[in-house]
Amino acid sequence: MEYLWGGIIALIILQFVILKVLIELNREIAFGLKELDENMAGAIASVVEKFAGGSMEPVNPVQAAIAQLISMKAQEIPKTLTQRDESGKFRVNEILNP
Repeated sequence: MEYLWGGIIALIILQFVILKVLIELNREIAFGLKELDENMAGAIASVVEKFAGGSMEPVNPVQAAIAQLISMKAQEIPKTLTQRDESGKFRVNEILNP
């Protein structure tokens, strides 16, 4: 009977030790991820400065005009809702803007 109580106490102590190790491991992982994030941010910033000259290239006016034209045309396209009728064929109902 003495060995049984000794084993139970040893298991409880072992569980507390494992819990303490896992908590410490969690702290180390969190610290390592924070440090890794800071290092990656610094590396990305230095690469952008090195290859982009420190600033972004200005937008080409022709490209900006084309982008604006495409966005205006996309707003003009009527939105449709496709459903099936009783015979199983597709029919198109145009959705009206309120």
